[in-house]
Amino acid sequence: MYFKTLDTINSAVAPINIDIDRYLKAIFPFNIVSHIPDPIRHVMGGRSPEQPKQAPPSMLLKSWWTLFNSFAGLIVAGATIKYGPYFVNGRHVPGLAPSSGATAILIYNALEAPLAQPRNVFVGTVVSSIIGVGICKLFMLGDNEDYLWISGSLAVGIASVVMSLTKTIHPPAGAAALLASITPDFRHLGWKYVVVQVVSMSLMLAVACLLNNIQMVYPIYWLYPGPSKAPVAVPEPEKKPEEPPKSEPASETDDTTLTVSAVGVNSPIELTEAEQLVLAGIQRRLADGLP
Repeated sequence: MYFKTLDTINSAVAPINIDIDRYLKAIFPFNIVSHIPDPIRHVMGGRSPEQPKQAPPSMLLKSWWTLFNSFAGLIVAGATIKYGPYFVNGRHVPGLAPSSGATAILIYNALEAPLAQPRNVFVGTVVSSIIGVGICKLFMLGDNEDYLWISGSLAVGIASVVMSLTKTIHPPAGAAALLASITPDFRHLGWKYVVVQVVSMSLMLAVACLLNNIQMVYPIYWLYPGPSKAPVAVPEPEKKPEEPPKSEPASETDDTTLTVSAVGVNSPIELTEAEQLVLAGIQRRLADGLP
């Protein structure tokens, strides 16, 4: 009974399919990056068709880039949050959100992972932060902080559903939603916590585009995923000219029928008397059916 009810519910909601990629492709049917001039296009992960394909770095060299890029991205975002005029003037921003560290692992190490693409990183984190702050404020309407741990759990659950529907799943964004409720330093920021996340993600993505594209490619896509490789035209096999059907040799048992009605010779050929006698004999035999 239980499973039958689930099957009924599943059949009822199956036609409801939210495909965000379909709407994005309708608005932006072409690759925007391919229409940008070459230096900027290279930084944004685009490559010119005439540009030779670059060999991927070795494991040790990639490890160096991961170390350097992670340090550079977090130091740029952290310095901006700590010393930026907007964040210093009486707003008491504690610094980068801890979820930024998990984001750095993805965008500076797992460059090709869908979870590390800019759409997932930025939209997933910002939307989760908005949900986290909103749920927290609802629970604080009664001036009771004893149940904020419940608000954090609820915020993560709602953020996970929204990220699934919008195809912007980014695991560190779950921490961003949770921090808005359970961490007093970020909870007291209110909606300014969302500003912290917007600035942090923007700067970290900018550093990722600048440094990752020195010897690698990032991102793989911006708005929606496309084919990983251009379709290759497969040449059709050449059609061989059809050979005429071969006639089978006649078997030894085949009967051959020869029908001759008359044999005559037109002038001006002159035959001797002996030749005329031979020709007349052949004509008689043919007329009698060649016994």
